[in-house]
Amino acid sequence: MPNQTNSKRISISLNPDLYAVISDLDDLRNKRMSMVVVELMEEMHPFLSQVSNGFKEVNESNNKNEVLKP
Repeated sequence: MPNQTNSKRISISLNPDLYAVISDLDDLRNKRMSMVVVELMEEMHPFLSQVSNGFKEVNESNNKNEVLKP
């Protein structure tokens, strides 16, 4: 769980289907929607870091096609 003093706020808009899923999780887990989203993002953090690093590598490369090879 994030430290409230160090947390940064963002505003997001969700499509109705995604909102309904988050709302259901809110009800089922008896947690605020914001906490449901925070917990999901924390679970995804390692994957998101890998994706971010991959984009950085592509953006910094002189030969983007070479970086994208499997």
